[in-house]
Amino acid sequence: MVKFNGRDARLLPDRPDPRFAGYLFYGEDQAEVAARRDRCAAALLGGDDMALVRMDGQAARRDPPALADALRASGFFGGRPVVAMDHVTDGVTAAIEAAVEGLSSSEGVLVCSAKVLPTRSKLRVLFEKSPHLACAPVYDDPPDAGEIAELLSRAGAPAADEAGMAELLTAARSLDSGGFRQTIDKLGLYMLGDPGPVTAEAVEACAPPANDADADAAVNCAAAGDAAGVARMTARLAGQGVAPTAVAIAASRRFRQLHRMATARGGPDAAAKAMRPPLRGPRYDLAMGQLRRWPAPRLEQAMTTLTELELTLRSSAPAPQWAVLERALVRVAMMAGR
Repeated sequence: MVKFNGRDARLLPDRPDPRFAGYLFYGEDQAEVAARRDRCAAALLGGDDMALVRMDGQAARRDPPALADALRASGFFGGRPVVAMDHVTDGVTAAIEAAVEGLSSSEGVLVCSAKVLPTRSKLRVLFEKSPHLACAPVYDDPPDAGEIAELLSRAGAPAADEAGMAELLTAARSLDSGGFRQTIDKLGLYMLGDPGPVTAEAVEACAPPANDADADAAVNCAAAGDAAGVARMTARLAGQGVAPTAVAIAASRRFRQLHRMATARGGPDAAAKAMRPPLRGPRYDLAMGQLRRWPAPRLEQAMTTLTELELTLRSSAPAPQWAVLERALVRVAMMAGR
């Protein structure tokens, strides 16, 4: 069984083992899952971007030979081809199993991303049981001090002092994994040429300056179907200098929370009690009120919209980020039931 968990799973995208013929990243936070898939592919490519082939999982299901051919094709510069495949489900399992059968170490590598997979998922079982495939679930657990130190080192930043590490640990618990990675990357630039250490002041300068109350208010407007409220709150947040990614992260976190409550086997109450920290008091009442507007299928549509929003905001392509954020949250608000 080749399954990576915890610290090993978080480090795998940046340190893939070339002996594996395929990697599977799966989890609830689709923006982070996609980010780890792409980091793993980039590490395997080693700069030879011409050897990258992108493929949709459903296209591979319809045409299994196309996947096998892509894995065995010669790279443009003779490098090992890397096939990055998203939207992978159990329906693609047979195509993947056939495509990676007999792959040599000089042929291609498959890097897949999927949503949450149950224990008995055929796809998950294939990647966990095969000695030639690697499986790495993506959880919301924040990195510990050792992992943060490694992230700083890879970003080119010096080590953090005690206060700086305490601030980073706090940021890791409060930010989405993508938002925290952006903070680390900013620290790498902020500390350029500075021997260090990374101080609490440096972390504060690089962390998203989100006004939690107003960000939550914008998310609550979207969950309540209040499109006018979304426009009003995003304008206020923009005026405060808040990072749009911080608001997108807050929205994604809220809708994942609602989805867990809507789909929990023991019902919303059991899901609320199982959360860390547990959902109680006014926060519980607010979530239960929002759930009445959001059946699970509609929550999944909203989560897809928010994942696309995060990916757009994190991309290097120039875009009017506040306009992109407002449009996405208004679109989510229009999905809410009455």
